Amino acid sequence: MTVNEKLVEFESALNPLIERAMSCVGDANAFLAANTQIEQLMSDGWPGLVSALSAAGPSTEDLAIIQTLSAALSRLETQSRARLVWADDFDEYMRQALSQAPS
Repeated sequence: MTVNEKLVEFESALNPLIERAMSCVGDANAFLAANTQIEQLMSDGWPGLVSALSAAGPSTEDLAIIQTLSAALSRLETQSRARLVWADDFDEYMRQALSQAPS
């Protein structure tokens, strides 16, 4: 199997996990489970790909795949951070509302 084929296989495994995580950002348990799977795939598959890419030198197609994966992971991170900010803002709003509520 060529380096590019391995990278395409890795992309095919990672993309559905990223999509699943993005779809369940509002469900903490499901989001954690999806991120655990992403973490496992990355820890199992990425080091071998890096070694293979280093040895063979990445092609233009390989670089495009890596950029696509990086962008997808970045979108996931952005979406999860936005959810955390929303939750923090909501929590602060609720605290203020409760502290101002008549007794």
